[in-house]
Amino acid sequence: MTRERTLRAGIVLAVGLVLLATAGYFRLYRLGEIPSGLFLDEGANGLDALRVLDGQIAPFYPANNGREGLLILLIAPSVAWLGQTALALRLPGALAGVAAVLVVFALGQVLFAHHRWRGVAVGALAAAFMATSLTQTILGRIAFRSNLLLLLLPLAVLGVWLGWRRRSWGWMALGAVATGLAVYTYIPARLLPVFWLIAAATLLLTQRPSRAEITPRLPLLTLYVGLSGLVALPLLVHFALNPADFSSRSGDLWIFAQGDALGLLVRNLLDHLAVFGVHGDVNWRHNLPGRPLLVGVEALFFWIGVVSSLVQWRQPARQLLLIWLGVFLLPAVLALDFAPNTLRMTAMMPAVFLVTALGAVDSASWLLRFTGRFRRSTVAGLVIAAVIFLGWRAADSARLYFDTWANAAPVLENFDVPKWLRLKDDIEANPRQDTVYIATFDNRHPAGYQQYNFDFLYQGNAPVHIYRSMDDDFAAQLSQALAAAPEFLHVAAVEWTADPYADATGRLPFLLVKYGRFVETEEREGYRLHHFDNLHTDTAWTVYPAAEQNVTRFDNGFVLRAAALSGPADTPILSEDCPLLAGAEFWAALRWRAETAPQADYRVSLRLHNADGVVVHQAEAPVLGFDYSSTAAWQPGHEGESLLHIVLPAELPPGTYEVRLVLYDQVTLTPAVVVDVWTPEVVLGCLTK
Repeated sequence: MTRERTLRAGIVLAVGLVLLATAGYFRLYRLGEIPSGLFLDEGANGLDALRVLDGQIAPFYPANNGREGLLILLIAPSVAWLGQTALALRLPGALAGVAAVLVVFALGQVLFAHHRWRGVAVGALAAAFMATSLTQTILGRIAFRSNLLLLLLPLAVLGVWLGWRRRSWGWMALGAVATGLAVYTYIPARLLPVFWLIAAATLLLTQRPSRAEITPRLPLLTLYVGLSGLVALPLLVHFALNPADFSSRSGDLWIFAQGDALGLLVRNLLDHLAVFGVHGDVNWRHNLPGRPLLVGVEALFFWIGVVSSLVQWRQPARQLLLIWLGVFLLPAVLALDFAPNTLRMTAMMPAVFLVTALGAVDSASWLLRFTGRFRRSTVAGLVIAAVIFLGWRAADSARLYFDTWANAAPVLENFDVPKWLRLKDDIEANPRQDTVYIATFDNRHPAGYQQYNFDFLYQGNAPVHIYRSMDDDFAAQLSQALAAAPEFLHVAAVEWTADPYADATGRLPFLLVKYGRFVETEEREGYRLHHFDNLHTDTAWTVYPAAEQNVTRFDNGFVLRAAALSGPADTPILSEDCPLLAGAEFWAALRWRAETAPQADYRVSLRLHNADGVVVHQAEAPVLGFDYSSTAAWQPGHEGESLLHIVLPAELPPGTYEVRLVLYDQVTLTPAVVVDVWTPEVVLGCLTK
């Protein structure tokens, strides 16, 4: 080995160790604590990993919009080793992120090996940019399946490149296996065949290799196609048998399913190109909102790298990187969502950092042309400047991540730190005997949503049931869950003190007071526990028992779709066969719909009129959307309800009373008028005391 090769090997080893330590710090330091809590996708992965440990192994898991299974399979042994913890969920993806940095370092050297030191410089800079990237640190420390793609895609390119160049069966097999495994990670991996076809076609057109060069390598191509297909076969079979799973997520976001698709496409493209120096992802889960992926001089080097690669586009390595950028930008550009979305750009990240490093090395090369006899000193100065810059960048990214991002309130909310972790810890530490805990989550979440993070982390003995209260079958689900556990005689209902979107209209306490007996309230940090007993679980619960379905329209565009009055446990009250006694109570449930956009916030008043038409008692409640919106914010088709629990005064004299409803503007107090009747009052029924 020559002296230069020995020096080169030593430098590569030293740089590799520094990169390993740097990537390890950014991806692994306090991984189980930061970010605090769990994001929902992480919890969903954890629940499926528990199923894997129970023997339910699959290539695809349909919950939570559907996810390819490789990360889940890797999480399973981690959970078996570390328990149901955040660290167990995040460790496989974080280790993949560390390995990805080293693979990018190797790939940069391989792609530009024909230049003396260029490959080492490009690989080292690209890997350093990737290791200390704020966005990649944020995403790399969350249990996202995309972190595996960040490793497997450059590994596939490395294997195929070396396999083709060296006519190596081993390297080509590595590339094939990495390609086959990549399709089990994240949707953009499905573009790998497109990427290779475009790259191969471009190579044939520009390099014009002879038949003598291609023919000996055809068996290698056969190995690649066959082995990668064999590795991917279980998932391909699954998609063939379950075609809806193939497009379940991508179909929801397909930009060409929208109106003005061309305009949206152009805006999406510009928004995603803006991450290279102008404006970044606004999602706290991915980024410090608005911060570009590449900032300042990094962005400048990226665009220099793009331009210089276009100028020297006949070089195979530069062709490959440009095609890589173009093909794997498509998943982000073709999805209709907030833009830019750096998570969907994951597959192009290795190429982004390689092109950025290439721009920096090209700039240095141009500078060295003018240094003459000071060339060696200039090289030393550039190396020192690069080390200082990368050190500053690492320190800045560490500060922004561990001090700023990790402690930001929106991040804590994204990972449900203030609420669900506190609830989990409290129940595990202080469970009440014979008690079932009931909680609700944000009604703005879609139907079928599940509080995956709590379900994964919670390991207490007390049953905990979590619901979306706006679901039509919420009451039935609740009563069935309580009836299935007769040994639990008490219910503790969670009321979030700072989250009005969970159970926005108050269905949970409405039902528990109606079908049980209120005992007491406990104040906890961030929530209250309302305790109930004497629950009637021998009948199915409902919010609208025997509801009157005759639609009543008002002149302000509101429709009263359903109205139901009932006594405790749904005993009927609108009949002389079931008179109300002194101190009796009843419940009113009113379902509303806006046919036009309301112009004001409305409230509802329920009034008891005696035989002379005099109001002897009344109760009021707001009209709220299930998303906690007041009516002034409603659009046509928006729905909500008003729920009232009315306790009649003991001094109310015997007699028959008419229950009337008035809907009115809460600011001007102007009542809405019933269409075709043209009075402000709606008679809901009569009751007898």
